[in-house]
Amino acid sequence: HDALPILAGGNDRQSAALMETLSRHGRRLGELETRVRERTAELLTAMKAERTLDTMFGNLDEMLRQSATTAAQRQQLTAQQRRSLDATIPRIAQVMRDELSWNRMRPLYAQVYRETFTQEDIDGLVAFYRTPAGVAYVDKMPAVMQKTMTLMQTRLGPMMERMQADIAQAAQEAKSAKLRP
Repeated sequence: HDALPILAGGNDRQSAALMETLSRHGRRLGELETRVRERTAELLTAMKAERTLDTMFGNLDEMLRQSATTAAQRQQLTAQQRRSLDATIPRIAQVMRDELSWNRMRPLYAQVYRETFTQEDIDGLVAFYRTPAGVAYVDKMPAVMQKTMTLMQTRLGPMMERMQADIAQAAQEAKSAKLRP
């Protein structure tokens, strides 16, 4: 209520006081935003997010080759088609490396962390990642991810077989349903 007369043309002293208050709040918000950005950057550094991304790309060529081999076996590609697919893998990997590089991904990571975690969460996470347990977690996470991916790959074959069987059965049922009057 007090601000309404000021905004509607109150005296100069009231207007100046309001402007000073707004200016102070604006500076404070800017300082908070700067702190959030700095702490988020500290968190990403403590988490070694760049190294994690680099590690993921270290296995990219091999993962793409394995996927291509599986696809080639399912599609029964000719030798020429297989050579063409093999030649494409490094180009695909390079496009992925370029588009998902740390320089391009860092702002996205920072945005997601800022939008997801409170300042208190970020401060707590930074503190955790600086502890021996936090450092061990970060250092061992690439091995955990690699082992998880390896174990998941052993599940993909049986899963794909089941899915293909289900699709074939559904296609047969649909075909049978069309034949019925």
